[in-house]
Parts: sequence; C-alpha cells; structure tokens
Amino acid sequence: MGEIHPQVKAAREKSLASDHLGALEILERALSSESGCPELLAERGLLLTLLQREDEALECLLAAPTAPEASRLAQVLRNYFFCRASMATKLGFDDALGRELQGRLDAEFPGTPTPQTGIRLSACLIVKNESKHLVRCLKSIAGKVDEIVVVDTGSTDDTVEIAREFGAVVGFFEWCDDFAAARNESLRLATGDWALWIDADETVDPGSWNAIQEGLMRPQFGGYYLDIVNYMDESGENACYIHAPVRLFRLLPETTFEGRIHEQIIPSLDRMGLPCASLKGAKIHHFGYRPSDMAEKRKAERAIRMLEREVRESPGDAFQWFNLANAYSVVQRHEDAIQAARKCIALLDPRNAYASLAYQILSCALTLSGRPAEALSVCEEARERGHFTVLNSFELTHALFRLRRFEEALEASDECMGMTWPEGLTGDFSILTYKRHTLRGQVLCELGRLNEALSLLDHSLSLDPEFAIARFSKGIVLEKMGRTESALDLYESCFESPGIAQPALKAAARVCRSLGREADARSLSERAWYTDPDDLDSWSEWVSSLERDRNIDGLLRAYEAYAKLREPNTAILINWGRALQEAGEFEAALRCFVQAIQQSPGDPNAHFNAGDALYRMDSFSQATQFYESGLRLDPTNPEGWFMLGNAMGQIGVWQGAKLAYEQALRFDPNHEKALANLSVAVEELAAA
Repeated sequence: MGEIHPQVKAAREKSLASDHLGALEILERALSSESGCPELLAERGLLLTLLQREDEALECLLAAPTAPEASRLAQVLRNYFFCRASMATKLGFDDALGRELQGRLDAEFPGTPTPQTGIRLSACLIVKNESKHLVRCLKSIAGKVDEIVVVDTGSTDDTVEIAREFGAVVGFFEWCDDFAAARNESLRLATGDWALWIDADETVDPGSWNAIQEGLMRPQFGGYYLDIVNYMDESGENACYIHAPVRLFRLLPETTFEGRIHEQIIPSLDRMGLPCASLKGAKIHHFGYRPSDMAEKRKAERAIRMLEREVRESPGDAFQWFNLANAYSVVQRHEDAIQAARKCIALLDPRNAYASLAYQILSCALTLSGRPAEALSVCEEARERGHFTVLNSFELTHALFRLRRFEEALEASDECMGMTWPEGLTGDFSILTYKRHTLRGQVLCELGRLNEALSLLDHSLSLDPEFAIARFSKGIVLEKMGRTESALDLYESCFESPGIAQPALKAAARVCRSLGREADARSLSERAWYTDPDDLDSWSEWVSSLERDRNIDGLLRAYEAYAKLREPNTAILINWGRALQEAGEFEAALRCFVQAIQQSPGDPNAHFNAGDALYRMDSFSQATQFYESGLRLDPTNPEGWFMLGNAMGQIGVWQGAKLAYEQALRFDPNHEKALANLSVAVEELAAA
C-alpha cells in the first residue's frame, strides 16, 4: 500500500476531532488542484457519509472506482441504501430515488449488506417501582418501536404488570448497585438492530420519530446523541437542564454499557471504530429530577454514594469526577463540589462535551462558598482553554456581582446576553432563556437603573412565574421604588423557597419595620434566624425588638435558642443575665455573668453585673468582691463605686461605704443617689 495522501491525513485528523466540515474543506481545497485524484475523491465520499450526504458520496465513489478506500465506501453506501429501502418498505413509502441510486451502486459494486445491518428498533428500559411514570413512558414509544424490553430490578408495585400490558419483553435482574450490569441484561434480551435507551421517567418527544427513522437508516454510525431535557421544577417546563448522551445505538455483540453509575455506551462503540453523530430534531423529556421524585427515591444520596465508590476505584476517570461534582452541587455541598470539579478539570480531555459545565460547577461553588475572586480566575481559565460558553459567562457575571463590582458585572452581562447555546452543550438551559436576564436585572438594580431591572425581571417571571430569585429580586426593585406593599407581597411569596427563604424573610422584616409593623417585623426576624442560625444580624434584630417591647419572656426564649445552637459570647451572656435578673431568676443570671467573666476576665461589665446579681440575692459580701474586681478594671466607673458603697453599707462597713460614695461623686458629681447615701454613711459613722 502506498503512502497516504498528506491532505487525506490532515482531513482525517480533523474528522477524528469531530470537525467534519473542516475536514471536508481540506479535501475540497486539495481537489481544486487535483480534481481527478481517486484517493481524495474516495476520502471525500467517506466524509460525506458522516455528514449524512450519501447521494453525493455515491458520485465520489463512481468517479473513483479504483481508489484504495473505494470498497470500504461502497460497503458503507450499500448498508445505507439497504436500510433506506427497508425503511421505505416499513413506512409504505415509494422511494424511487433511493432505488435508482442503489441500482447505480449495485451495477458498479455488486455485493450484500454487512451482517447485523437493519432498522429494527428495541426500546430498552431498566425499572424498579415505576408505576407512577411507566405508562406515560411506554405510551410515548408504543407503536413506534419494534420491541419494548423491560428489565425489572426488584419492583414491589405493579410495574411488571404495566410493562406486560404494553406487550413488553420482561426480564428480571437482581440489583447489585451497578446500572451498567442491569442495562446490559436489557441489551441481551433485545432482538433489534438498534437500541433506544430510555428510562421510565422519560418520554420521547412526539416530533422526534422522523429524525429517529432517519438515524436508523445510517449504520455507518454506531450511535446518536439525543438532547435530554431534564425538568427541574415540580411543575412547568422552563427550568430545565440539557445534556446529550448517546441514547440511540446499534445493537451488536460487542455493544455494552460501562460504569456502575452514569453508565456509558460510547466506550464500546469507540472500540469498534463506530463514530457517533448528533440526531437533530429528536429529544427525550426527563421528569425524574423534579424535587418530589428526587426526594422520594433519595436519588442524590444514592448517586453520591455510588460515585464516591467509582472515583475511589478509578481516580483517573474525569467523567465520574464531573458527575460527582455535579451531584455535590445539587445538594449544595459546595466545598466537596469544588474538590471534585478541580479533580475533573485536571483530567479533562479538551474534547469533553462537559468541560464548560465542569468549569461552571467549580466557579459557581466558589462563589456560593464566599470565594468569588477565585471564581473569576476559574472563568478566565475556561476562556483560555476554549471552554468558555454562556454558562461560564453567566458565572463570571455572578462572581463580579457578588464582589459588588457592578460596572464590570454589567460589561460581563453584555457578553453573556449576546451568547447562544452551542450544539452539544451540557448544562442549565434556563440560563439562556431567563436566568441571565434575572442576573442582569440584579446588576441594574444595584446601579440604580430600576426600570430596566424591572423589565428584565418581568421577562424572567413571564417564563417561570415560580422562579424565586426573580420574585425576590423584583421585590428589592419595588422596595427601592417605594412600592413597599407590593415588595412585601413578593418577599412573602418566597418564604418557602429553598435558598432564598432566609433573605426574603429578612427583607420582609425590614419592610414591616419601615411600615411600623413591629410585631410582624420581630416575628419575621425570628423566622429568618431559625432558617439560617449563622445570620446573627437577624438574631440581633429579633432580640432588639424584644428589648424595645420589654418582652422578657421572649428575650429568654431567644437567648436559650441561641445557646442551643452556638456558644454565646460575652456580650450575649451579659445581656442574657440581665434579662434573667429582670425575670427574678438571679441564680441563673449569676451563672451567665460568671461564664462571661471566665470568657473575658478583663470585661468590667461582667464583674459589675455579677455583683448586681449577688446583691439582689442578699449575698452582699460576695457582691463587694465582684464590684472591687470590676473597679480594678474600670476605676472611673461611678455606678460601680456607688454599688460597692451600697454593698458595704449592707454589711455595716460604713467607712468603706463612705469612701466608695465619695469616689462615685468624684467621677459623677451629679450622682444624686450617691450623694444621698453618702449622708446616710456619714450619719451611721457619727452614731457609731
């Protein structure tokens, strides 16, 4: 065999990187100067089959019958025309053009299709307790596929009966914490030429079947990427996450799934040298990520457990590190998501379809864990490595917003708003449709451009009326516009929304306080703190309101709640002790003050308050000790000297009392009580 033409080599390198159009451009440039070169023509024909332009590929073959790759190209076209004819027969369609083209091929290159070439389609499912979803799924494929295979892994409901009602081939598999093993059992039972991988909580979009039928006619491909639209909200379809795995693929003896979780079919297709293509016009709807389903089946916990096992056993698997980072992100384990995403990125192949999303997960987790400056660096790294998409532009804007660099955030938002969703991108599609509008609205609000902000937020809410961040952000805009009652309504609508409930409660408390509704404000501050006990501002607002209302019972409840969740600091212990004193619980108050002294021995207030508690318990001698220790720390405190004088007077030490009252008057000449008690001390000394 002679040496391969250099332009054929260059084209193949492009094609291996999935840049088929770039490869075609190389060949067409070469053919412009070598128009009759058989090697270039045959290579162009093979490439055209990957671009699904088989009619043109036939012309290349007929023009280059002696090319080294001619027989290979002829077989690819023979398989295609055979499947095309089979599909026409199945659909009752008279494909005159197809017969003509096949006739021309057979005249020059007679032969038979490759064994195991055909268009029969088996839908393959694995299930467990899926009676809630299965009917909907099977209705979407019944009458469209040639066979339905359902492998049950331990159902206790009527899942198996439902499958049988639809005429499914039913198999059973003992669950062993391995999705690939279960799915391979479904492939073993299938008899089709192709398999459609679908789950019980999914449906095939009705508009997909033409595209699927087109795909079945092209056995030059090992499989097809289909868009999976994952719905993330309980109802509605605007909040969605899109990814595109291979879900339609050829059923060959070597076709097997790999990976206990987030199993993949592509590695086996790669080993057979079968390329995959995107199946435009086909999509699957997935409902299993809705919160109720996730909670009911504890999917997140199971996924994390299995993925942690996967990366322990295969630490070099970038895909499973990505899946683990994504799983951590879903349950808001941000630090774990950061570590897993960094592992994934370090192992990334530049061609990985999930690279942009891996960078987004990392930058988002950094921002949400209070490290937006690091998130900026991650976004720029994604740009430098060629993975910067609308997802990363969104996170760049988000990080700048959190850093309060609003002018720069607006510039980043300009770029984000101009970006599109490239084919094959995996990620949160609602970023494109309305979340980027919400973020831009937040930025404009901070810049005082309230009307523009309001318009963007209204756009977001028109697409997803339940999007809590947009409702909350609109509330902020309306509050700044002075429309406080409308703002309050929006804040209240967010009280049950995870992630936004706490700031909504705080904002509602602020509005109620401005409207003079102190009791409502106090209750909301309490709820805000219970929602996020790390938010000490809400706790302080709650306590301050109770103090203004002189609500001692409420104060004691607030201090007790605080102490159950965290160690009280010195100031809190002192104020708690004072509230206990007002409630007449002097011994409990004293314990607070002593604990405060142990925490902060140099805080004179703790000593003075301990003295006050002992004084009110009639323990005057002990009280003098705490007043004296307090005065050693704060010797110019007139009230401390006054109370020392009182304690000494109670135990009959009138000379000491007289000196203490004189000191009190030295530092506060207008201290009327000290002046009156000094007269008493002088009289007692004179009478002694």
